[in-house]
Amino acid sequence: VLKFHEPIVDGDRVVMLASGSGKAPHGDYDQPYYAFVARVRGDEFSQIIESMDTAMVETAILGKKLVDA
Repeated sequence: VLKFHEPIVDGDRVVMLASGSGKAPHGDYDQPYYAFVARVRGDEFSQIIESMDTAMVETAILGKKLVDA
């Protein structure tokens, strides 16, 4: 489940803070901090960039970190 919080809009750009959670093969996934930066054209998103903790995803889905960070 992905929940968006506090969108910040400036012209055709929007930053959306978010959090996410769910079930994965190796345990629950709880990502308290996501960030999305998007560009809007008309009524649609024309670009979306997502920032997230990929090590947390690796652990929840694969059961281990692929790379030590």
